[in-house]
Amino acid sequence: SFFEGMDLRIIDSNHVRQFYHSNPLKHLAVKTKKNIIGVLKSFYGRYRNLGNIEFPSPNLGDKVIRWIDESEQLDIMECIPEYHHPIFEFLLFTGCRPAEARALQWWDVDFKNNVITIRHNFSFRKFRKTTKGKKERVIPIHSQLLPVLKSLPRYPDISFVFINPMNQKGKYYGENGLSDIWNKAVKQAGYGYVRLYNGTRHSFASQLL
Repeated sequence: SFFEGMDLRIIDSNHVRQFYHSNPLKHLAVKTKKNIIGVLKSFYGRYRNLGNIEFPSPNLGDKVIRWIDESEQLDIMECIPEYHHPIFEFLLFTGCRPAEARALQWWDVDFKNNVITIRHNFSFRKFRKTTKGKKERVIPIHSQLLPVLKSLPRYPDISFVFINPMNQKGKYYGENGLSDIWNKAVKQAGYGYVRLYNGTRHSFASQLL
């Protein structure tokens, strides 16, 4: 919207710099701003004949990724209502992105071959038919996760594996739903702030390492 109505040929480095420091961009995380500038730069890469533009290059610095061990995860899980356990156990045993877990479909689960195909994703509140990396990947079903998945109810008109039992309309988990549940449990367990992504996906990888 910042560039709405502007001729591509007149946009220069000053405009891009003003955009970078504009609202609401200036209130976003540095990594998010870097991603947005990267998309803008990629777009302009298709129109090099329009002249050279200098793009801001935010310095991310050395980011420390926090992760937790299995005992901490178990403490947090004990503070999560049992009816929410299945999707969180899925995150802990697979290391999938929360948006991929929310988007999981029953036809992606192959009990015969004991594997799950990660094909879909949620982004900006919309169901996407591709993952964030645009690639499908096949992962094994952990032995402790198998009975959890098999115990989940199936509905003839709903293809999503994980349905939020607290949603009266019988829908999948919302964009902020999992984080809200997780953050409340982390606080109740007595730990400092641990993001859902760090406590599941990053911790899954770090524990394997």
